[in-house]
Amino acid sequence: MRSGIRTRYRSSRKNYSNPDPKAGAGSRARKPLALRSPAIPVSRFMIPTAASYSKSFPADGLSVIIVLFNNENELTGCLESLPWKDLNLEVLAVDNRSTDGTRARVLRFQEKYPDRRVRLIENSCNLGFAAAVNQGLHHSLGGWIMLLGPDTEQRPDAFARMIRFMKKRPDIGLLAPQLLHPDGRIQPSCRNFPGLRDAAWELSGIPRLTGYRLMPGWKMPGFGHDAMREVEQPEATCLLTRRRAYRDVGDMDGRFPIFFNDVDWCRRFARKGWKTVFFPGAKITHLRGSSVQSRPLFSIWKSHQGFYRYFMKYEIKRGRRALCLALGACLIVAAAFRSAGAWALRETALRIPRKPDP
Repeated sequence: MRSGIRTRYRSSRKNYSNPDPKAGAGSRARKPLALRSPAIPVSRFMIPTAASYSKSFPADGLSVIIVLFNNENELTGCLESLPWKDLNLEVLAVDNRSTDGTRARVLRFQEKYPDRRVRLIENSCNLGFAAAVNQGLHHSLGGWIMLLGPDTEQRPDAFARMIRFMKKRPDIGLLAPQLLHPDGRIQPSCRNFPGLRDAAWELSGIPRLTGYRLMPGWKMPGFGHDAMREVEQPEATCLLTRRRAYRDVGDMDGRFPIFFNDVDWCRRFARKGWKTVFFPGAKITHLRGSSVQSRPLFSIWKSHQGFYRYFMKYEIKRGRRALCLALGACLIVAAAFRSAGAWALRETALRIPRKPDP
């Protein structure tokens, strides 16, 4: 069977947006869910079944899920840096209808390395990060599952070190490596679960006015990201989990399509008793996502929406509905001001004439 496989999706009632604790490799039957998002295979013959594909893929292999949206410039470096020769590896590249050459880069990589397992899942619309991750989770076959950003490059032996460490610690459900800037500086990547006090402090504007010298506690200002420790919420830029933990916790929640889906997922891992650990023994270079930075206004509103939905999911159960509604109103005002500022900066940059090259 060919390792480079393409799967196309079109609109349907099948859902990849909500948690399904019993989802696993090759699972087909799923309970009806309240929130629906488009995604169902059109060319069914192009999809390897669990019974056929798993014969040539070991149960202790690593499934790497990469969600794509206009990542043409970074994707090749990401795929080239993966430890193809050191680990039993499969890549599930889920494309949320990119409009640049992202899809062509995946196909070109498949042609260049036909012996490497790369499966391209093409969506007919942008389903969001959470739903795309769930698609990858449902098609993954390895006993180890990694969420990986396309704007990353692995440093030597990083994935192998993470797997070896988790094998020694069966209580760990999520493991996050140390993220580095391209120049080698440490990139902060872990936070605590935010509370209403953290949201109020953030919305007060004091952190921005002080140049983030006075940061809210949920951003872990005292943690230098240079020592191993248990954490609550690392970035989903690079997260390793074991299939048993994933099946215990379930999919990402589609009510957080772009932002805060990783926060919610980490919180659900913690509720199930799984530990989340930051492991600086493995290092990943992170270039900071172009797909988010290319749409600043959209990102501002979606990040504030995720913030509000997160509190509505967890704080409202503690009798804080009025506070959550007030927070929602403040977030709308804050998003409006931030959007106006971002728009003004963009317009100013467009009007400044560029100097001719010497």
